[in-house]
Amino acid sequence: GTTLKNIVKKHGLKTEKLEFTANTRFLPNIGDNTEFRKVGLHLNENSRFGLSLYGNRADLILFRKRSLNEENKLEQKNKVRLQLLQNMQQALLSKELKRLRSSASIEVIDPVFSTPDSS
Repeated sequence: GTTLKNIVKKHGLKTEKLEFTANTRFLPNIGDNTEFRKVGLHLNENSRFGLSLYGNRADLILFRKRSLNEENKLEQKNKVRLQLLQNMQQALLSKELKRLRSSASIEVIDPVFSTPDSS
């Protein structure tokens, strides 16, 4: 079979190894590419390849391994939990605001300003 190295060489492509977490915002040589992170974070031992399409860029992502820094394990877990909590709170607030806007009715009792044609 054809190896990834042979495909890269044949088509004049380049490879790069990246390590990132769910909290990594800026990726070297890629920037703030949410599609790349989303595809990369969904890969695992059973699903090793992913394709990220973003603007005029296409990245074939090969999953190597998932690791957890043992020294910062608790800190990393807490960051992820905090981020998930903030995302959930934001979603709930947005939903509540949308509900309030759709059911709101406004009645002006004593207008402070009036337009010339509102006599």
